[in-house]
Amino acid sequence: MRSKKVTGMKVIRVTKTEFELDNGDIYPLPFELDEALSLKEFNEIYANSKILVDTLIMQSRNKNFTTIDEKSSNN
Repeated sequence: MRSKKVTGMKVIRVTKTEFELDNGDIYPLPFELDEALSLKEFNEIYANSKILVDTLIMQSRNKNFTTIDEKSSNN
C-alpha cells in the first residue's frame, strides 16, 4: 500500500491526557502517556492512525475484512 498524505485536521496541542485539533475540538487519549510527545511526533501518529482506520473501513465495505470471531468459527 502506498502512503498518502492526510488532509484535514491538524493537532495543535498535545498533553499526556488529551489533544486538540485546529478546529478547537479536544479529545481525551485512551490512556495517559508517560511523557508528552512533540506536536510533530503526535501529528505523524494521528495521520498514520487515520490512514489505518480508513483502510480498515474500506476493507470491511469490500468484504475483505475478517473479524476474530469469523476466524475462530472457520477452524
